[in-house]
Amino acid sequence: MAPKKPIKTPSKPELKPEPRFEPKKQKQTKTGEPGFGRKIIIFFTDERTRFVMGLGAFLIVLFMLLSFVSYFFTGAADQSKMDLSWSEMQQMRTQIQNWASVTGAILAETFINKWFGVSSFAILYFGLVVAFRLMKIRIASLWKTFFHCSFWLIWVSVLLGYIFTPFYADYIYVFSPGGKHGDNISQWLVSYVGIPGTLMILVGTFLVYAITTSKATIPFIKRIFSRKPKNQNVVNPNQFEDELHEASVAVGTEIIPEDWIRRRNRRCSFRD
Repeated sequence: MAPKKPIKTPSKPELKPEPRFEPKKQKQTKTGEPGFGRKIIIFFTDERTRFVMGLGAFLIVLFMLLSFVSYFFTGAADQSKMDLSWSEMQQMRTQIQNWASVTGAILAETFINKWFGVSSFAILYFGLVVAFRLMKIRIASLWKTFFHCSFWLIWVSVLLGYIFTPFYADYIYVFSPGGKHGDNISQWLVSYVGIPGTLMILVGTFLVYAITTSKATIPFIKRIFSRKPKNQNVVNPNQFEDELHEASVAVGTEIIPEDWIRRRNRRCSFRD
């Protein structure tokens, strides 16, 4: 017999180590300092930088508030100068009556007359919340404030444009209470759905806003449309005899208590 050949056992494949994913190291300079991008992030996240930015935003809000309030008193005097170029307004800046000078007059004319009218004050409130948030002072939720201010900014502008636009032909206004935005949107809605339809849209959007922001809106609406119960003070004529029979305290006699007499007198006066 031929000798048996030895059986070769297959060699096991070598297991290569899995590659390790190490986080990328931040680029550093030769001296070991962080890179330029990291320096920018550190600068803007620093507490002192955020506080200074919040203080600056707060001062800007106060400046805009001063110019907006002044516009209601000096807007008529500055109205004729708003159509001039910037260089011409710079030469006539001493004649500007706005309390915040030429810059305040331009800001007030832009936001109040050309844009959103009186509702532009909602922008100042949102800017105030942002300024305090940068200084790490929380007075309201940032996203909720943005939602509320956006609604009032647009809705009040359209409402004032809807109310005052029909009177522009008979009266002269220094500025549009709803701004050009409110006037244009209200006129566009009236052209499609008419005056009653525009009013229903305004009321409907306000109800949707009230329902989404307050849980007490739906019960309040239900109480308005629910039927009130009938007057429960109506007295049954046979009630006196029943109470008189129940007031018997002795055999063969009926003694009327004084409390029952007083109740009867009050009910009789109510019926009269």
